[in-house]
Amino acid sequence: MSLDAKWVNKIQVLVASNPKQMSVNEYSYIAEKIASLAPCNLLVFGLGNDSLLWQEINTGGKTVFLENDKKWFDIVKNKNPDINAHIIHYKTTLKNWANDLIAASFDPHSLELFLPAEVSNSDWRCIIVDAPPGYSDKPGRLQSIHAASKLAYKNPHGQPCDIFAHDCNRILESTATEYFLSHINLQTQIDKTRHYQLIGHDTPLMKKAIYTAMIDDRDSIPKPHYINEDYDYFLFTNQDIKSDFWNIIKVEGKGIKLAQHIKIRPDIYLSDYDFSIWLDKDIIQTCDINSLTNLSYYDMATMKHPQRNCIYQEAAVSTQQKKDAFDTINKQVSRYKAQNYPFNHGLIASNIIFRYHNDKVKKLMTLWDNEVQTFSYLDQLSFNYCLGKKTLNLALLPWSILQTHFSYIQYKD
Repeated sequence: MSLDAKWVNKIQVLVASNPKQMSVNEYSYIAEKIASLAPCNLLVFGLGNDSLLWQEINTGGKTVFLENDKKWFDIVKNKNPDINAHIIHYKTTLKNWANDLIAASFDPHSLELFLPAEVSNSDWRCIIVDAPPGYSDKPGRLQSIHAASKLAYKNPHGQPCDIFAHDCNRILESTATEYFLSHINLQTQIDKTRHYQLIGHDTPLMKKAIYTAMIDDRDSIPKPHYINEDYDYFLFTNQDIKSDFWNIIKVEGKGIKLAQHIKIRPDIYLSDYDFSIWLDKDIIQTCDINSLTNLSYYDMATMKHPQRNCIYQEAAVSTQQKKDAFDTINKQVSRYKAQNYPFNHGLIASNIIFRYHNDKVKKLMTLWDNEVQTFSYLDQLSFNYCLGKKTLNLALLPWSILQTHFSYIQYKD
């Protein structure tokens, strides 16, 4: 939809009188999006000369403003007594933002922002983050961006929330939006404003698990740097391992194919759960995992291979590097060629797997597990072949999430 002429005129006047704020392009883009959704629930971090614009565009909806400057709050409220606004308090400072972000990776609650009940108990369709000030000795926007992400993900399962973060030309805003809102949710950037769309996943009855396996090894797996309280954490092992954190599940058997069976079949090993995330044993969670589980429109997600796009190329490299026996790999790929499976038809990197335990996923996992148990344990050789035989909505995540949201453990040989 095109923006109504009256809003275009108001935006032009607003920008002319406030040249250091948003640009005409930024205001127009956000206004058009809100107008298309109005009436809706709109939350704005910051009271400003543009507050009436947002309130008027969202006529009939709920528009709430959050401001930390009491003096400015009183000025705006005196001019516009009907505006719905609350005073909030930030505990961060701009100069310490990097340390605060590092601390948050170890303590998820360190950036928690105390919000009015009206805000924390509502579902938000749009959120604008344009406060608090991000210069000099001001608080910076680490907490407001973090709060926006938490509120968005708290929405009912499948309900989107559009977040508009201003001043992303600055390092704090750029880094914080990438960390808390995630590049995979980025819709576009207009001048200095980034538009993200996050999908709510608040399903109180859904049971969720994060799991890994340590088979034939006695190494202990460290506690994640970031822990999601809405997930249960499991470590499957055939060894006598103790942990103060992981729920240890002892399994019978040995060998790499046992580990692969556990990896591929959460519907068997975590049959009481609705959703699971597999992490290879050398990967440690360092962020809020919910920022990567924007999967309401998908059944499953894993990573796209960073170097190759073909199972035949992967088979050649694996043979050259002696990852598995030549005869085993050759027999497998020869079978695929005989069935006319195409070249350059996709390749995954399955270090991390997100899955709903629905029937479509179970059918694919059963087929995939059969290939791995019958042929090579190298699961990436068979996944895309199996995917071609089943109907399933798969999301391919960028390889870069291994650098931005996780860390590696170097185990001794």
